[in-house]
Amino acid sequence: MSVTFRDFLQQLRVSTRLFLLKDRPTLFCDTQKSDARFRVTTQLPQKVLVAVPDWKARLSIESALKEAQIAVAVAKNSDEALRLAGSERPDVIVMDRKIPPMGAIRLCAKLRAEPTLADSRIIVLGSSEDRASELATMNAGADAYLSHLLDAKSLLERLSGLERQVQAPPDDPVVLKAGAIEMVPERWAVYVNSKPVDLTEIEYRLLQELLEVRGRVLTREALMEKIWGHSKSLKLETRTLDVHMSRLRNKLAPASDHIITVRNVGYRIDIFPDWLTR
Repeated sequence: MSVTFRDFLQQLRVSTRLFLLKDRPTLFCDTQKSDARFRVTTQLPQKVLVAVPDWKARLSIESALKEAQIAVAVAKNSDEALRLAGSERPDVIVMDRKIPPMGAIRLCAKLRAEPTLADSRIIVLGSSEDRASELATMNAGADAYLSHLLDAKSLLERLSGLERQVQAPPDDPVVLKAGAIEMVPERWAVYVNSKPVDLTEIEYRLLQELLEVRGRVLTREALMEKIWGHSKSLKLETRTLDVHMSRLRNKLAPASDHIITVRNVGYRIDIFPDWLTR
């Protein structure tokens, strides 16, 4: 039997106490309806930022986390999330994949660009069937991508597990290059001649797919499936892809010549520096 997002939110509140019945007597909390007490493990994070646009979902998640004695800050959009993340410095940030106006991918990248939030963990709630968005979100800096339909115990265990992780020393970020074009996936950043270029999520992912295959041709069908997912790509016309590619080229000018159209097939990117092609 399928589980709805509303069922998950209700279950989250009910099962929080069951999950917290552990043999780690660190903090006790009295309930209003009885004198019974339950133990709260210190393995859970102390502060969580919940960035979810739907107010009912926000309220339900906030209530469940507060029952676990976790301090909660809430945001209904990405701008509020950025402001609160900077001021509150939460241990964990839980966000909806479609948080307006910028979406989880761009929000993750902006959060990861803040040195003061280097130790914060990011969980994105999205569709379990959208593998392309999951990969893009993880590349932008998320620590976990969970389905809206996960059970409450799994979410709390993930919160606890993220808190216990030890941050590894950062390596030099990976840089994907094609002539004057440079992409730093870890920062969700693109540069042309060392100047930043502002791309939409789709434009960024199109460029990233082309850069990662290092000059190989990607068919239109393959690109559409990677960007929009299998089920949705079947309903789209290839013209949709061409429009987004045209906008990407306009923003990359004068380096747009590196994106090459393979007639009746798809696209590839010329990864060699300009001086090799002259």
